[in-house]
Amino acid sequence: MVYVLPNASIDTGLDGALAYISGQVPELFSGILFLIFFMITIIGYQIDKRTSGKENMLAWLSIGSFITTTLGIVLYLIPGLINLTTVIIMIAITFAFTFFFLLSNND
Repeated sequence: MVYVLPNASIDTGLDGALAYISGQVPELFSGILFLIFFMITIIGYQIDKRTSGKENMLAWLSIGSFITTTLGIVLYLIPGLINLTTVIIMIAITFAFTFFFLLSNND
């Protein structure tokens, strides 16, 4: 089945088409951001464990949340993609992971 976008979304460019898709499936971009966070965290952790032999999951949780929060803020600048509540939650999670990483005693 082929989905046809309204002409208004096509005339406004790619951001209009993405905003239309986000209006139809509001959780899409939040899910994509969670997938990016999960992939960065797990892949970075596995590479770090294999190369250095040390396991520092809090560091990779902090790195993944920083990258995801940065991407989330950029997506928030395009109207209609993600809402402010999602960005605030991402910032709070980033601060929490960074706080726990700085308090950890890993050498």
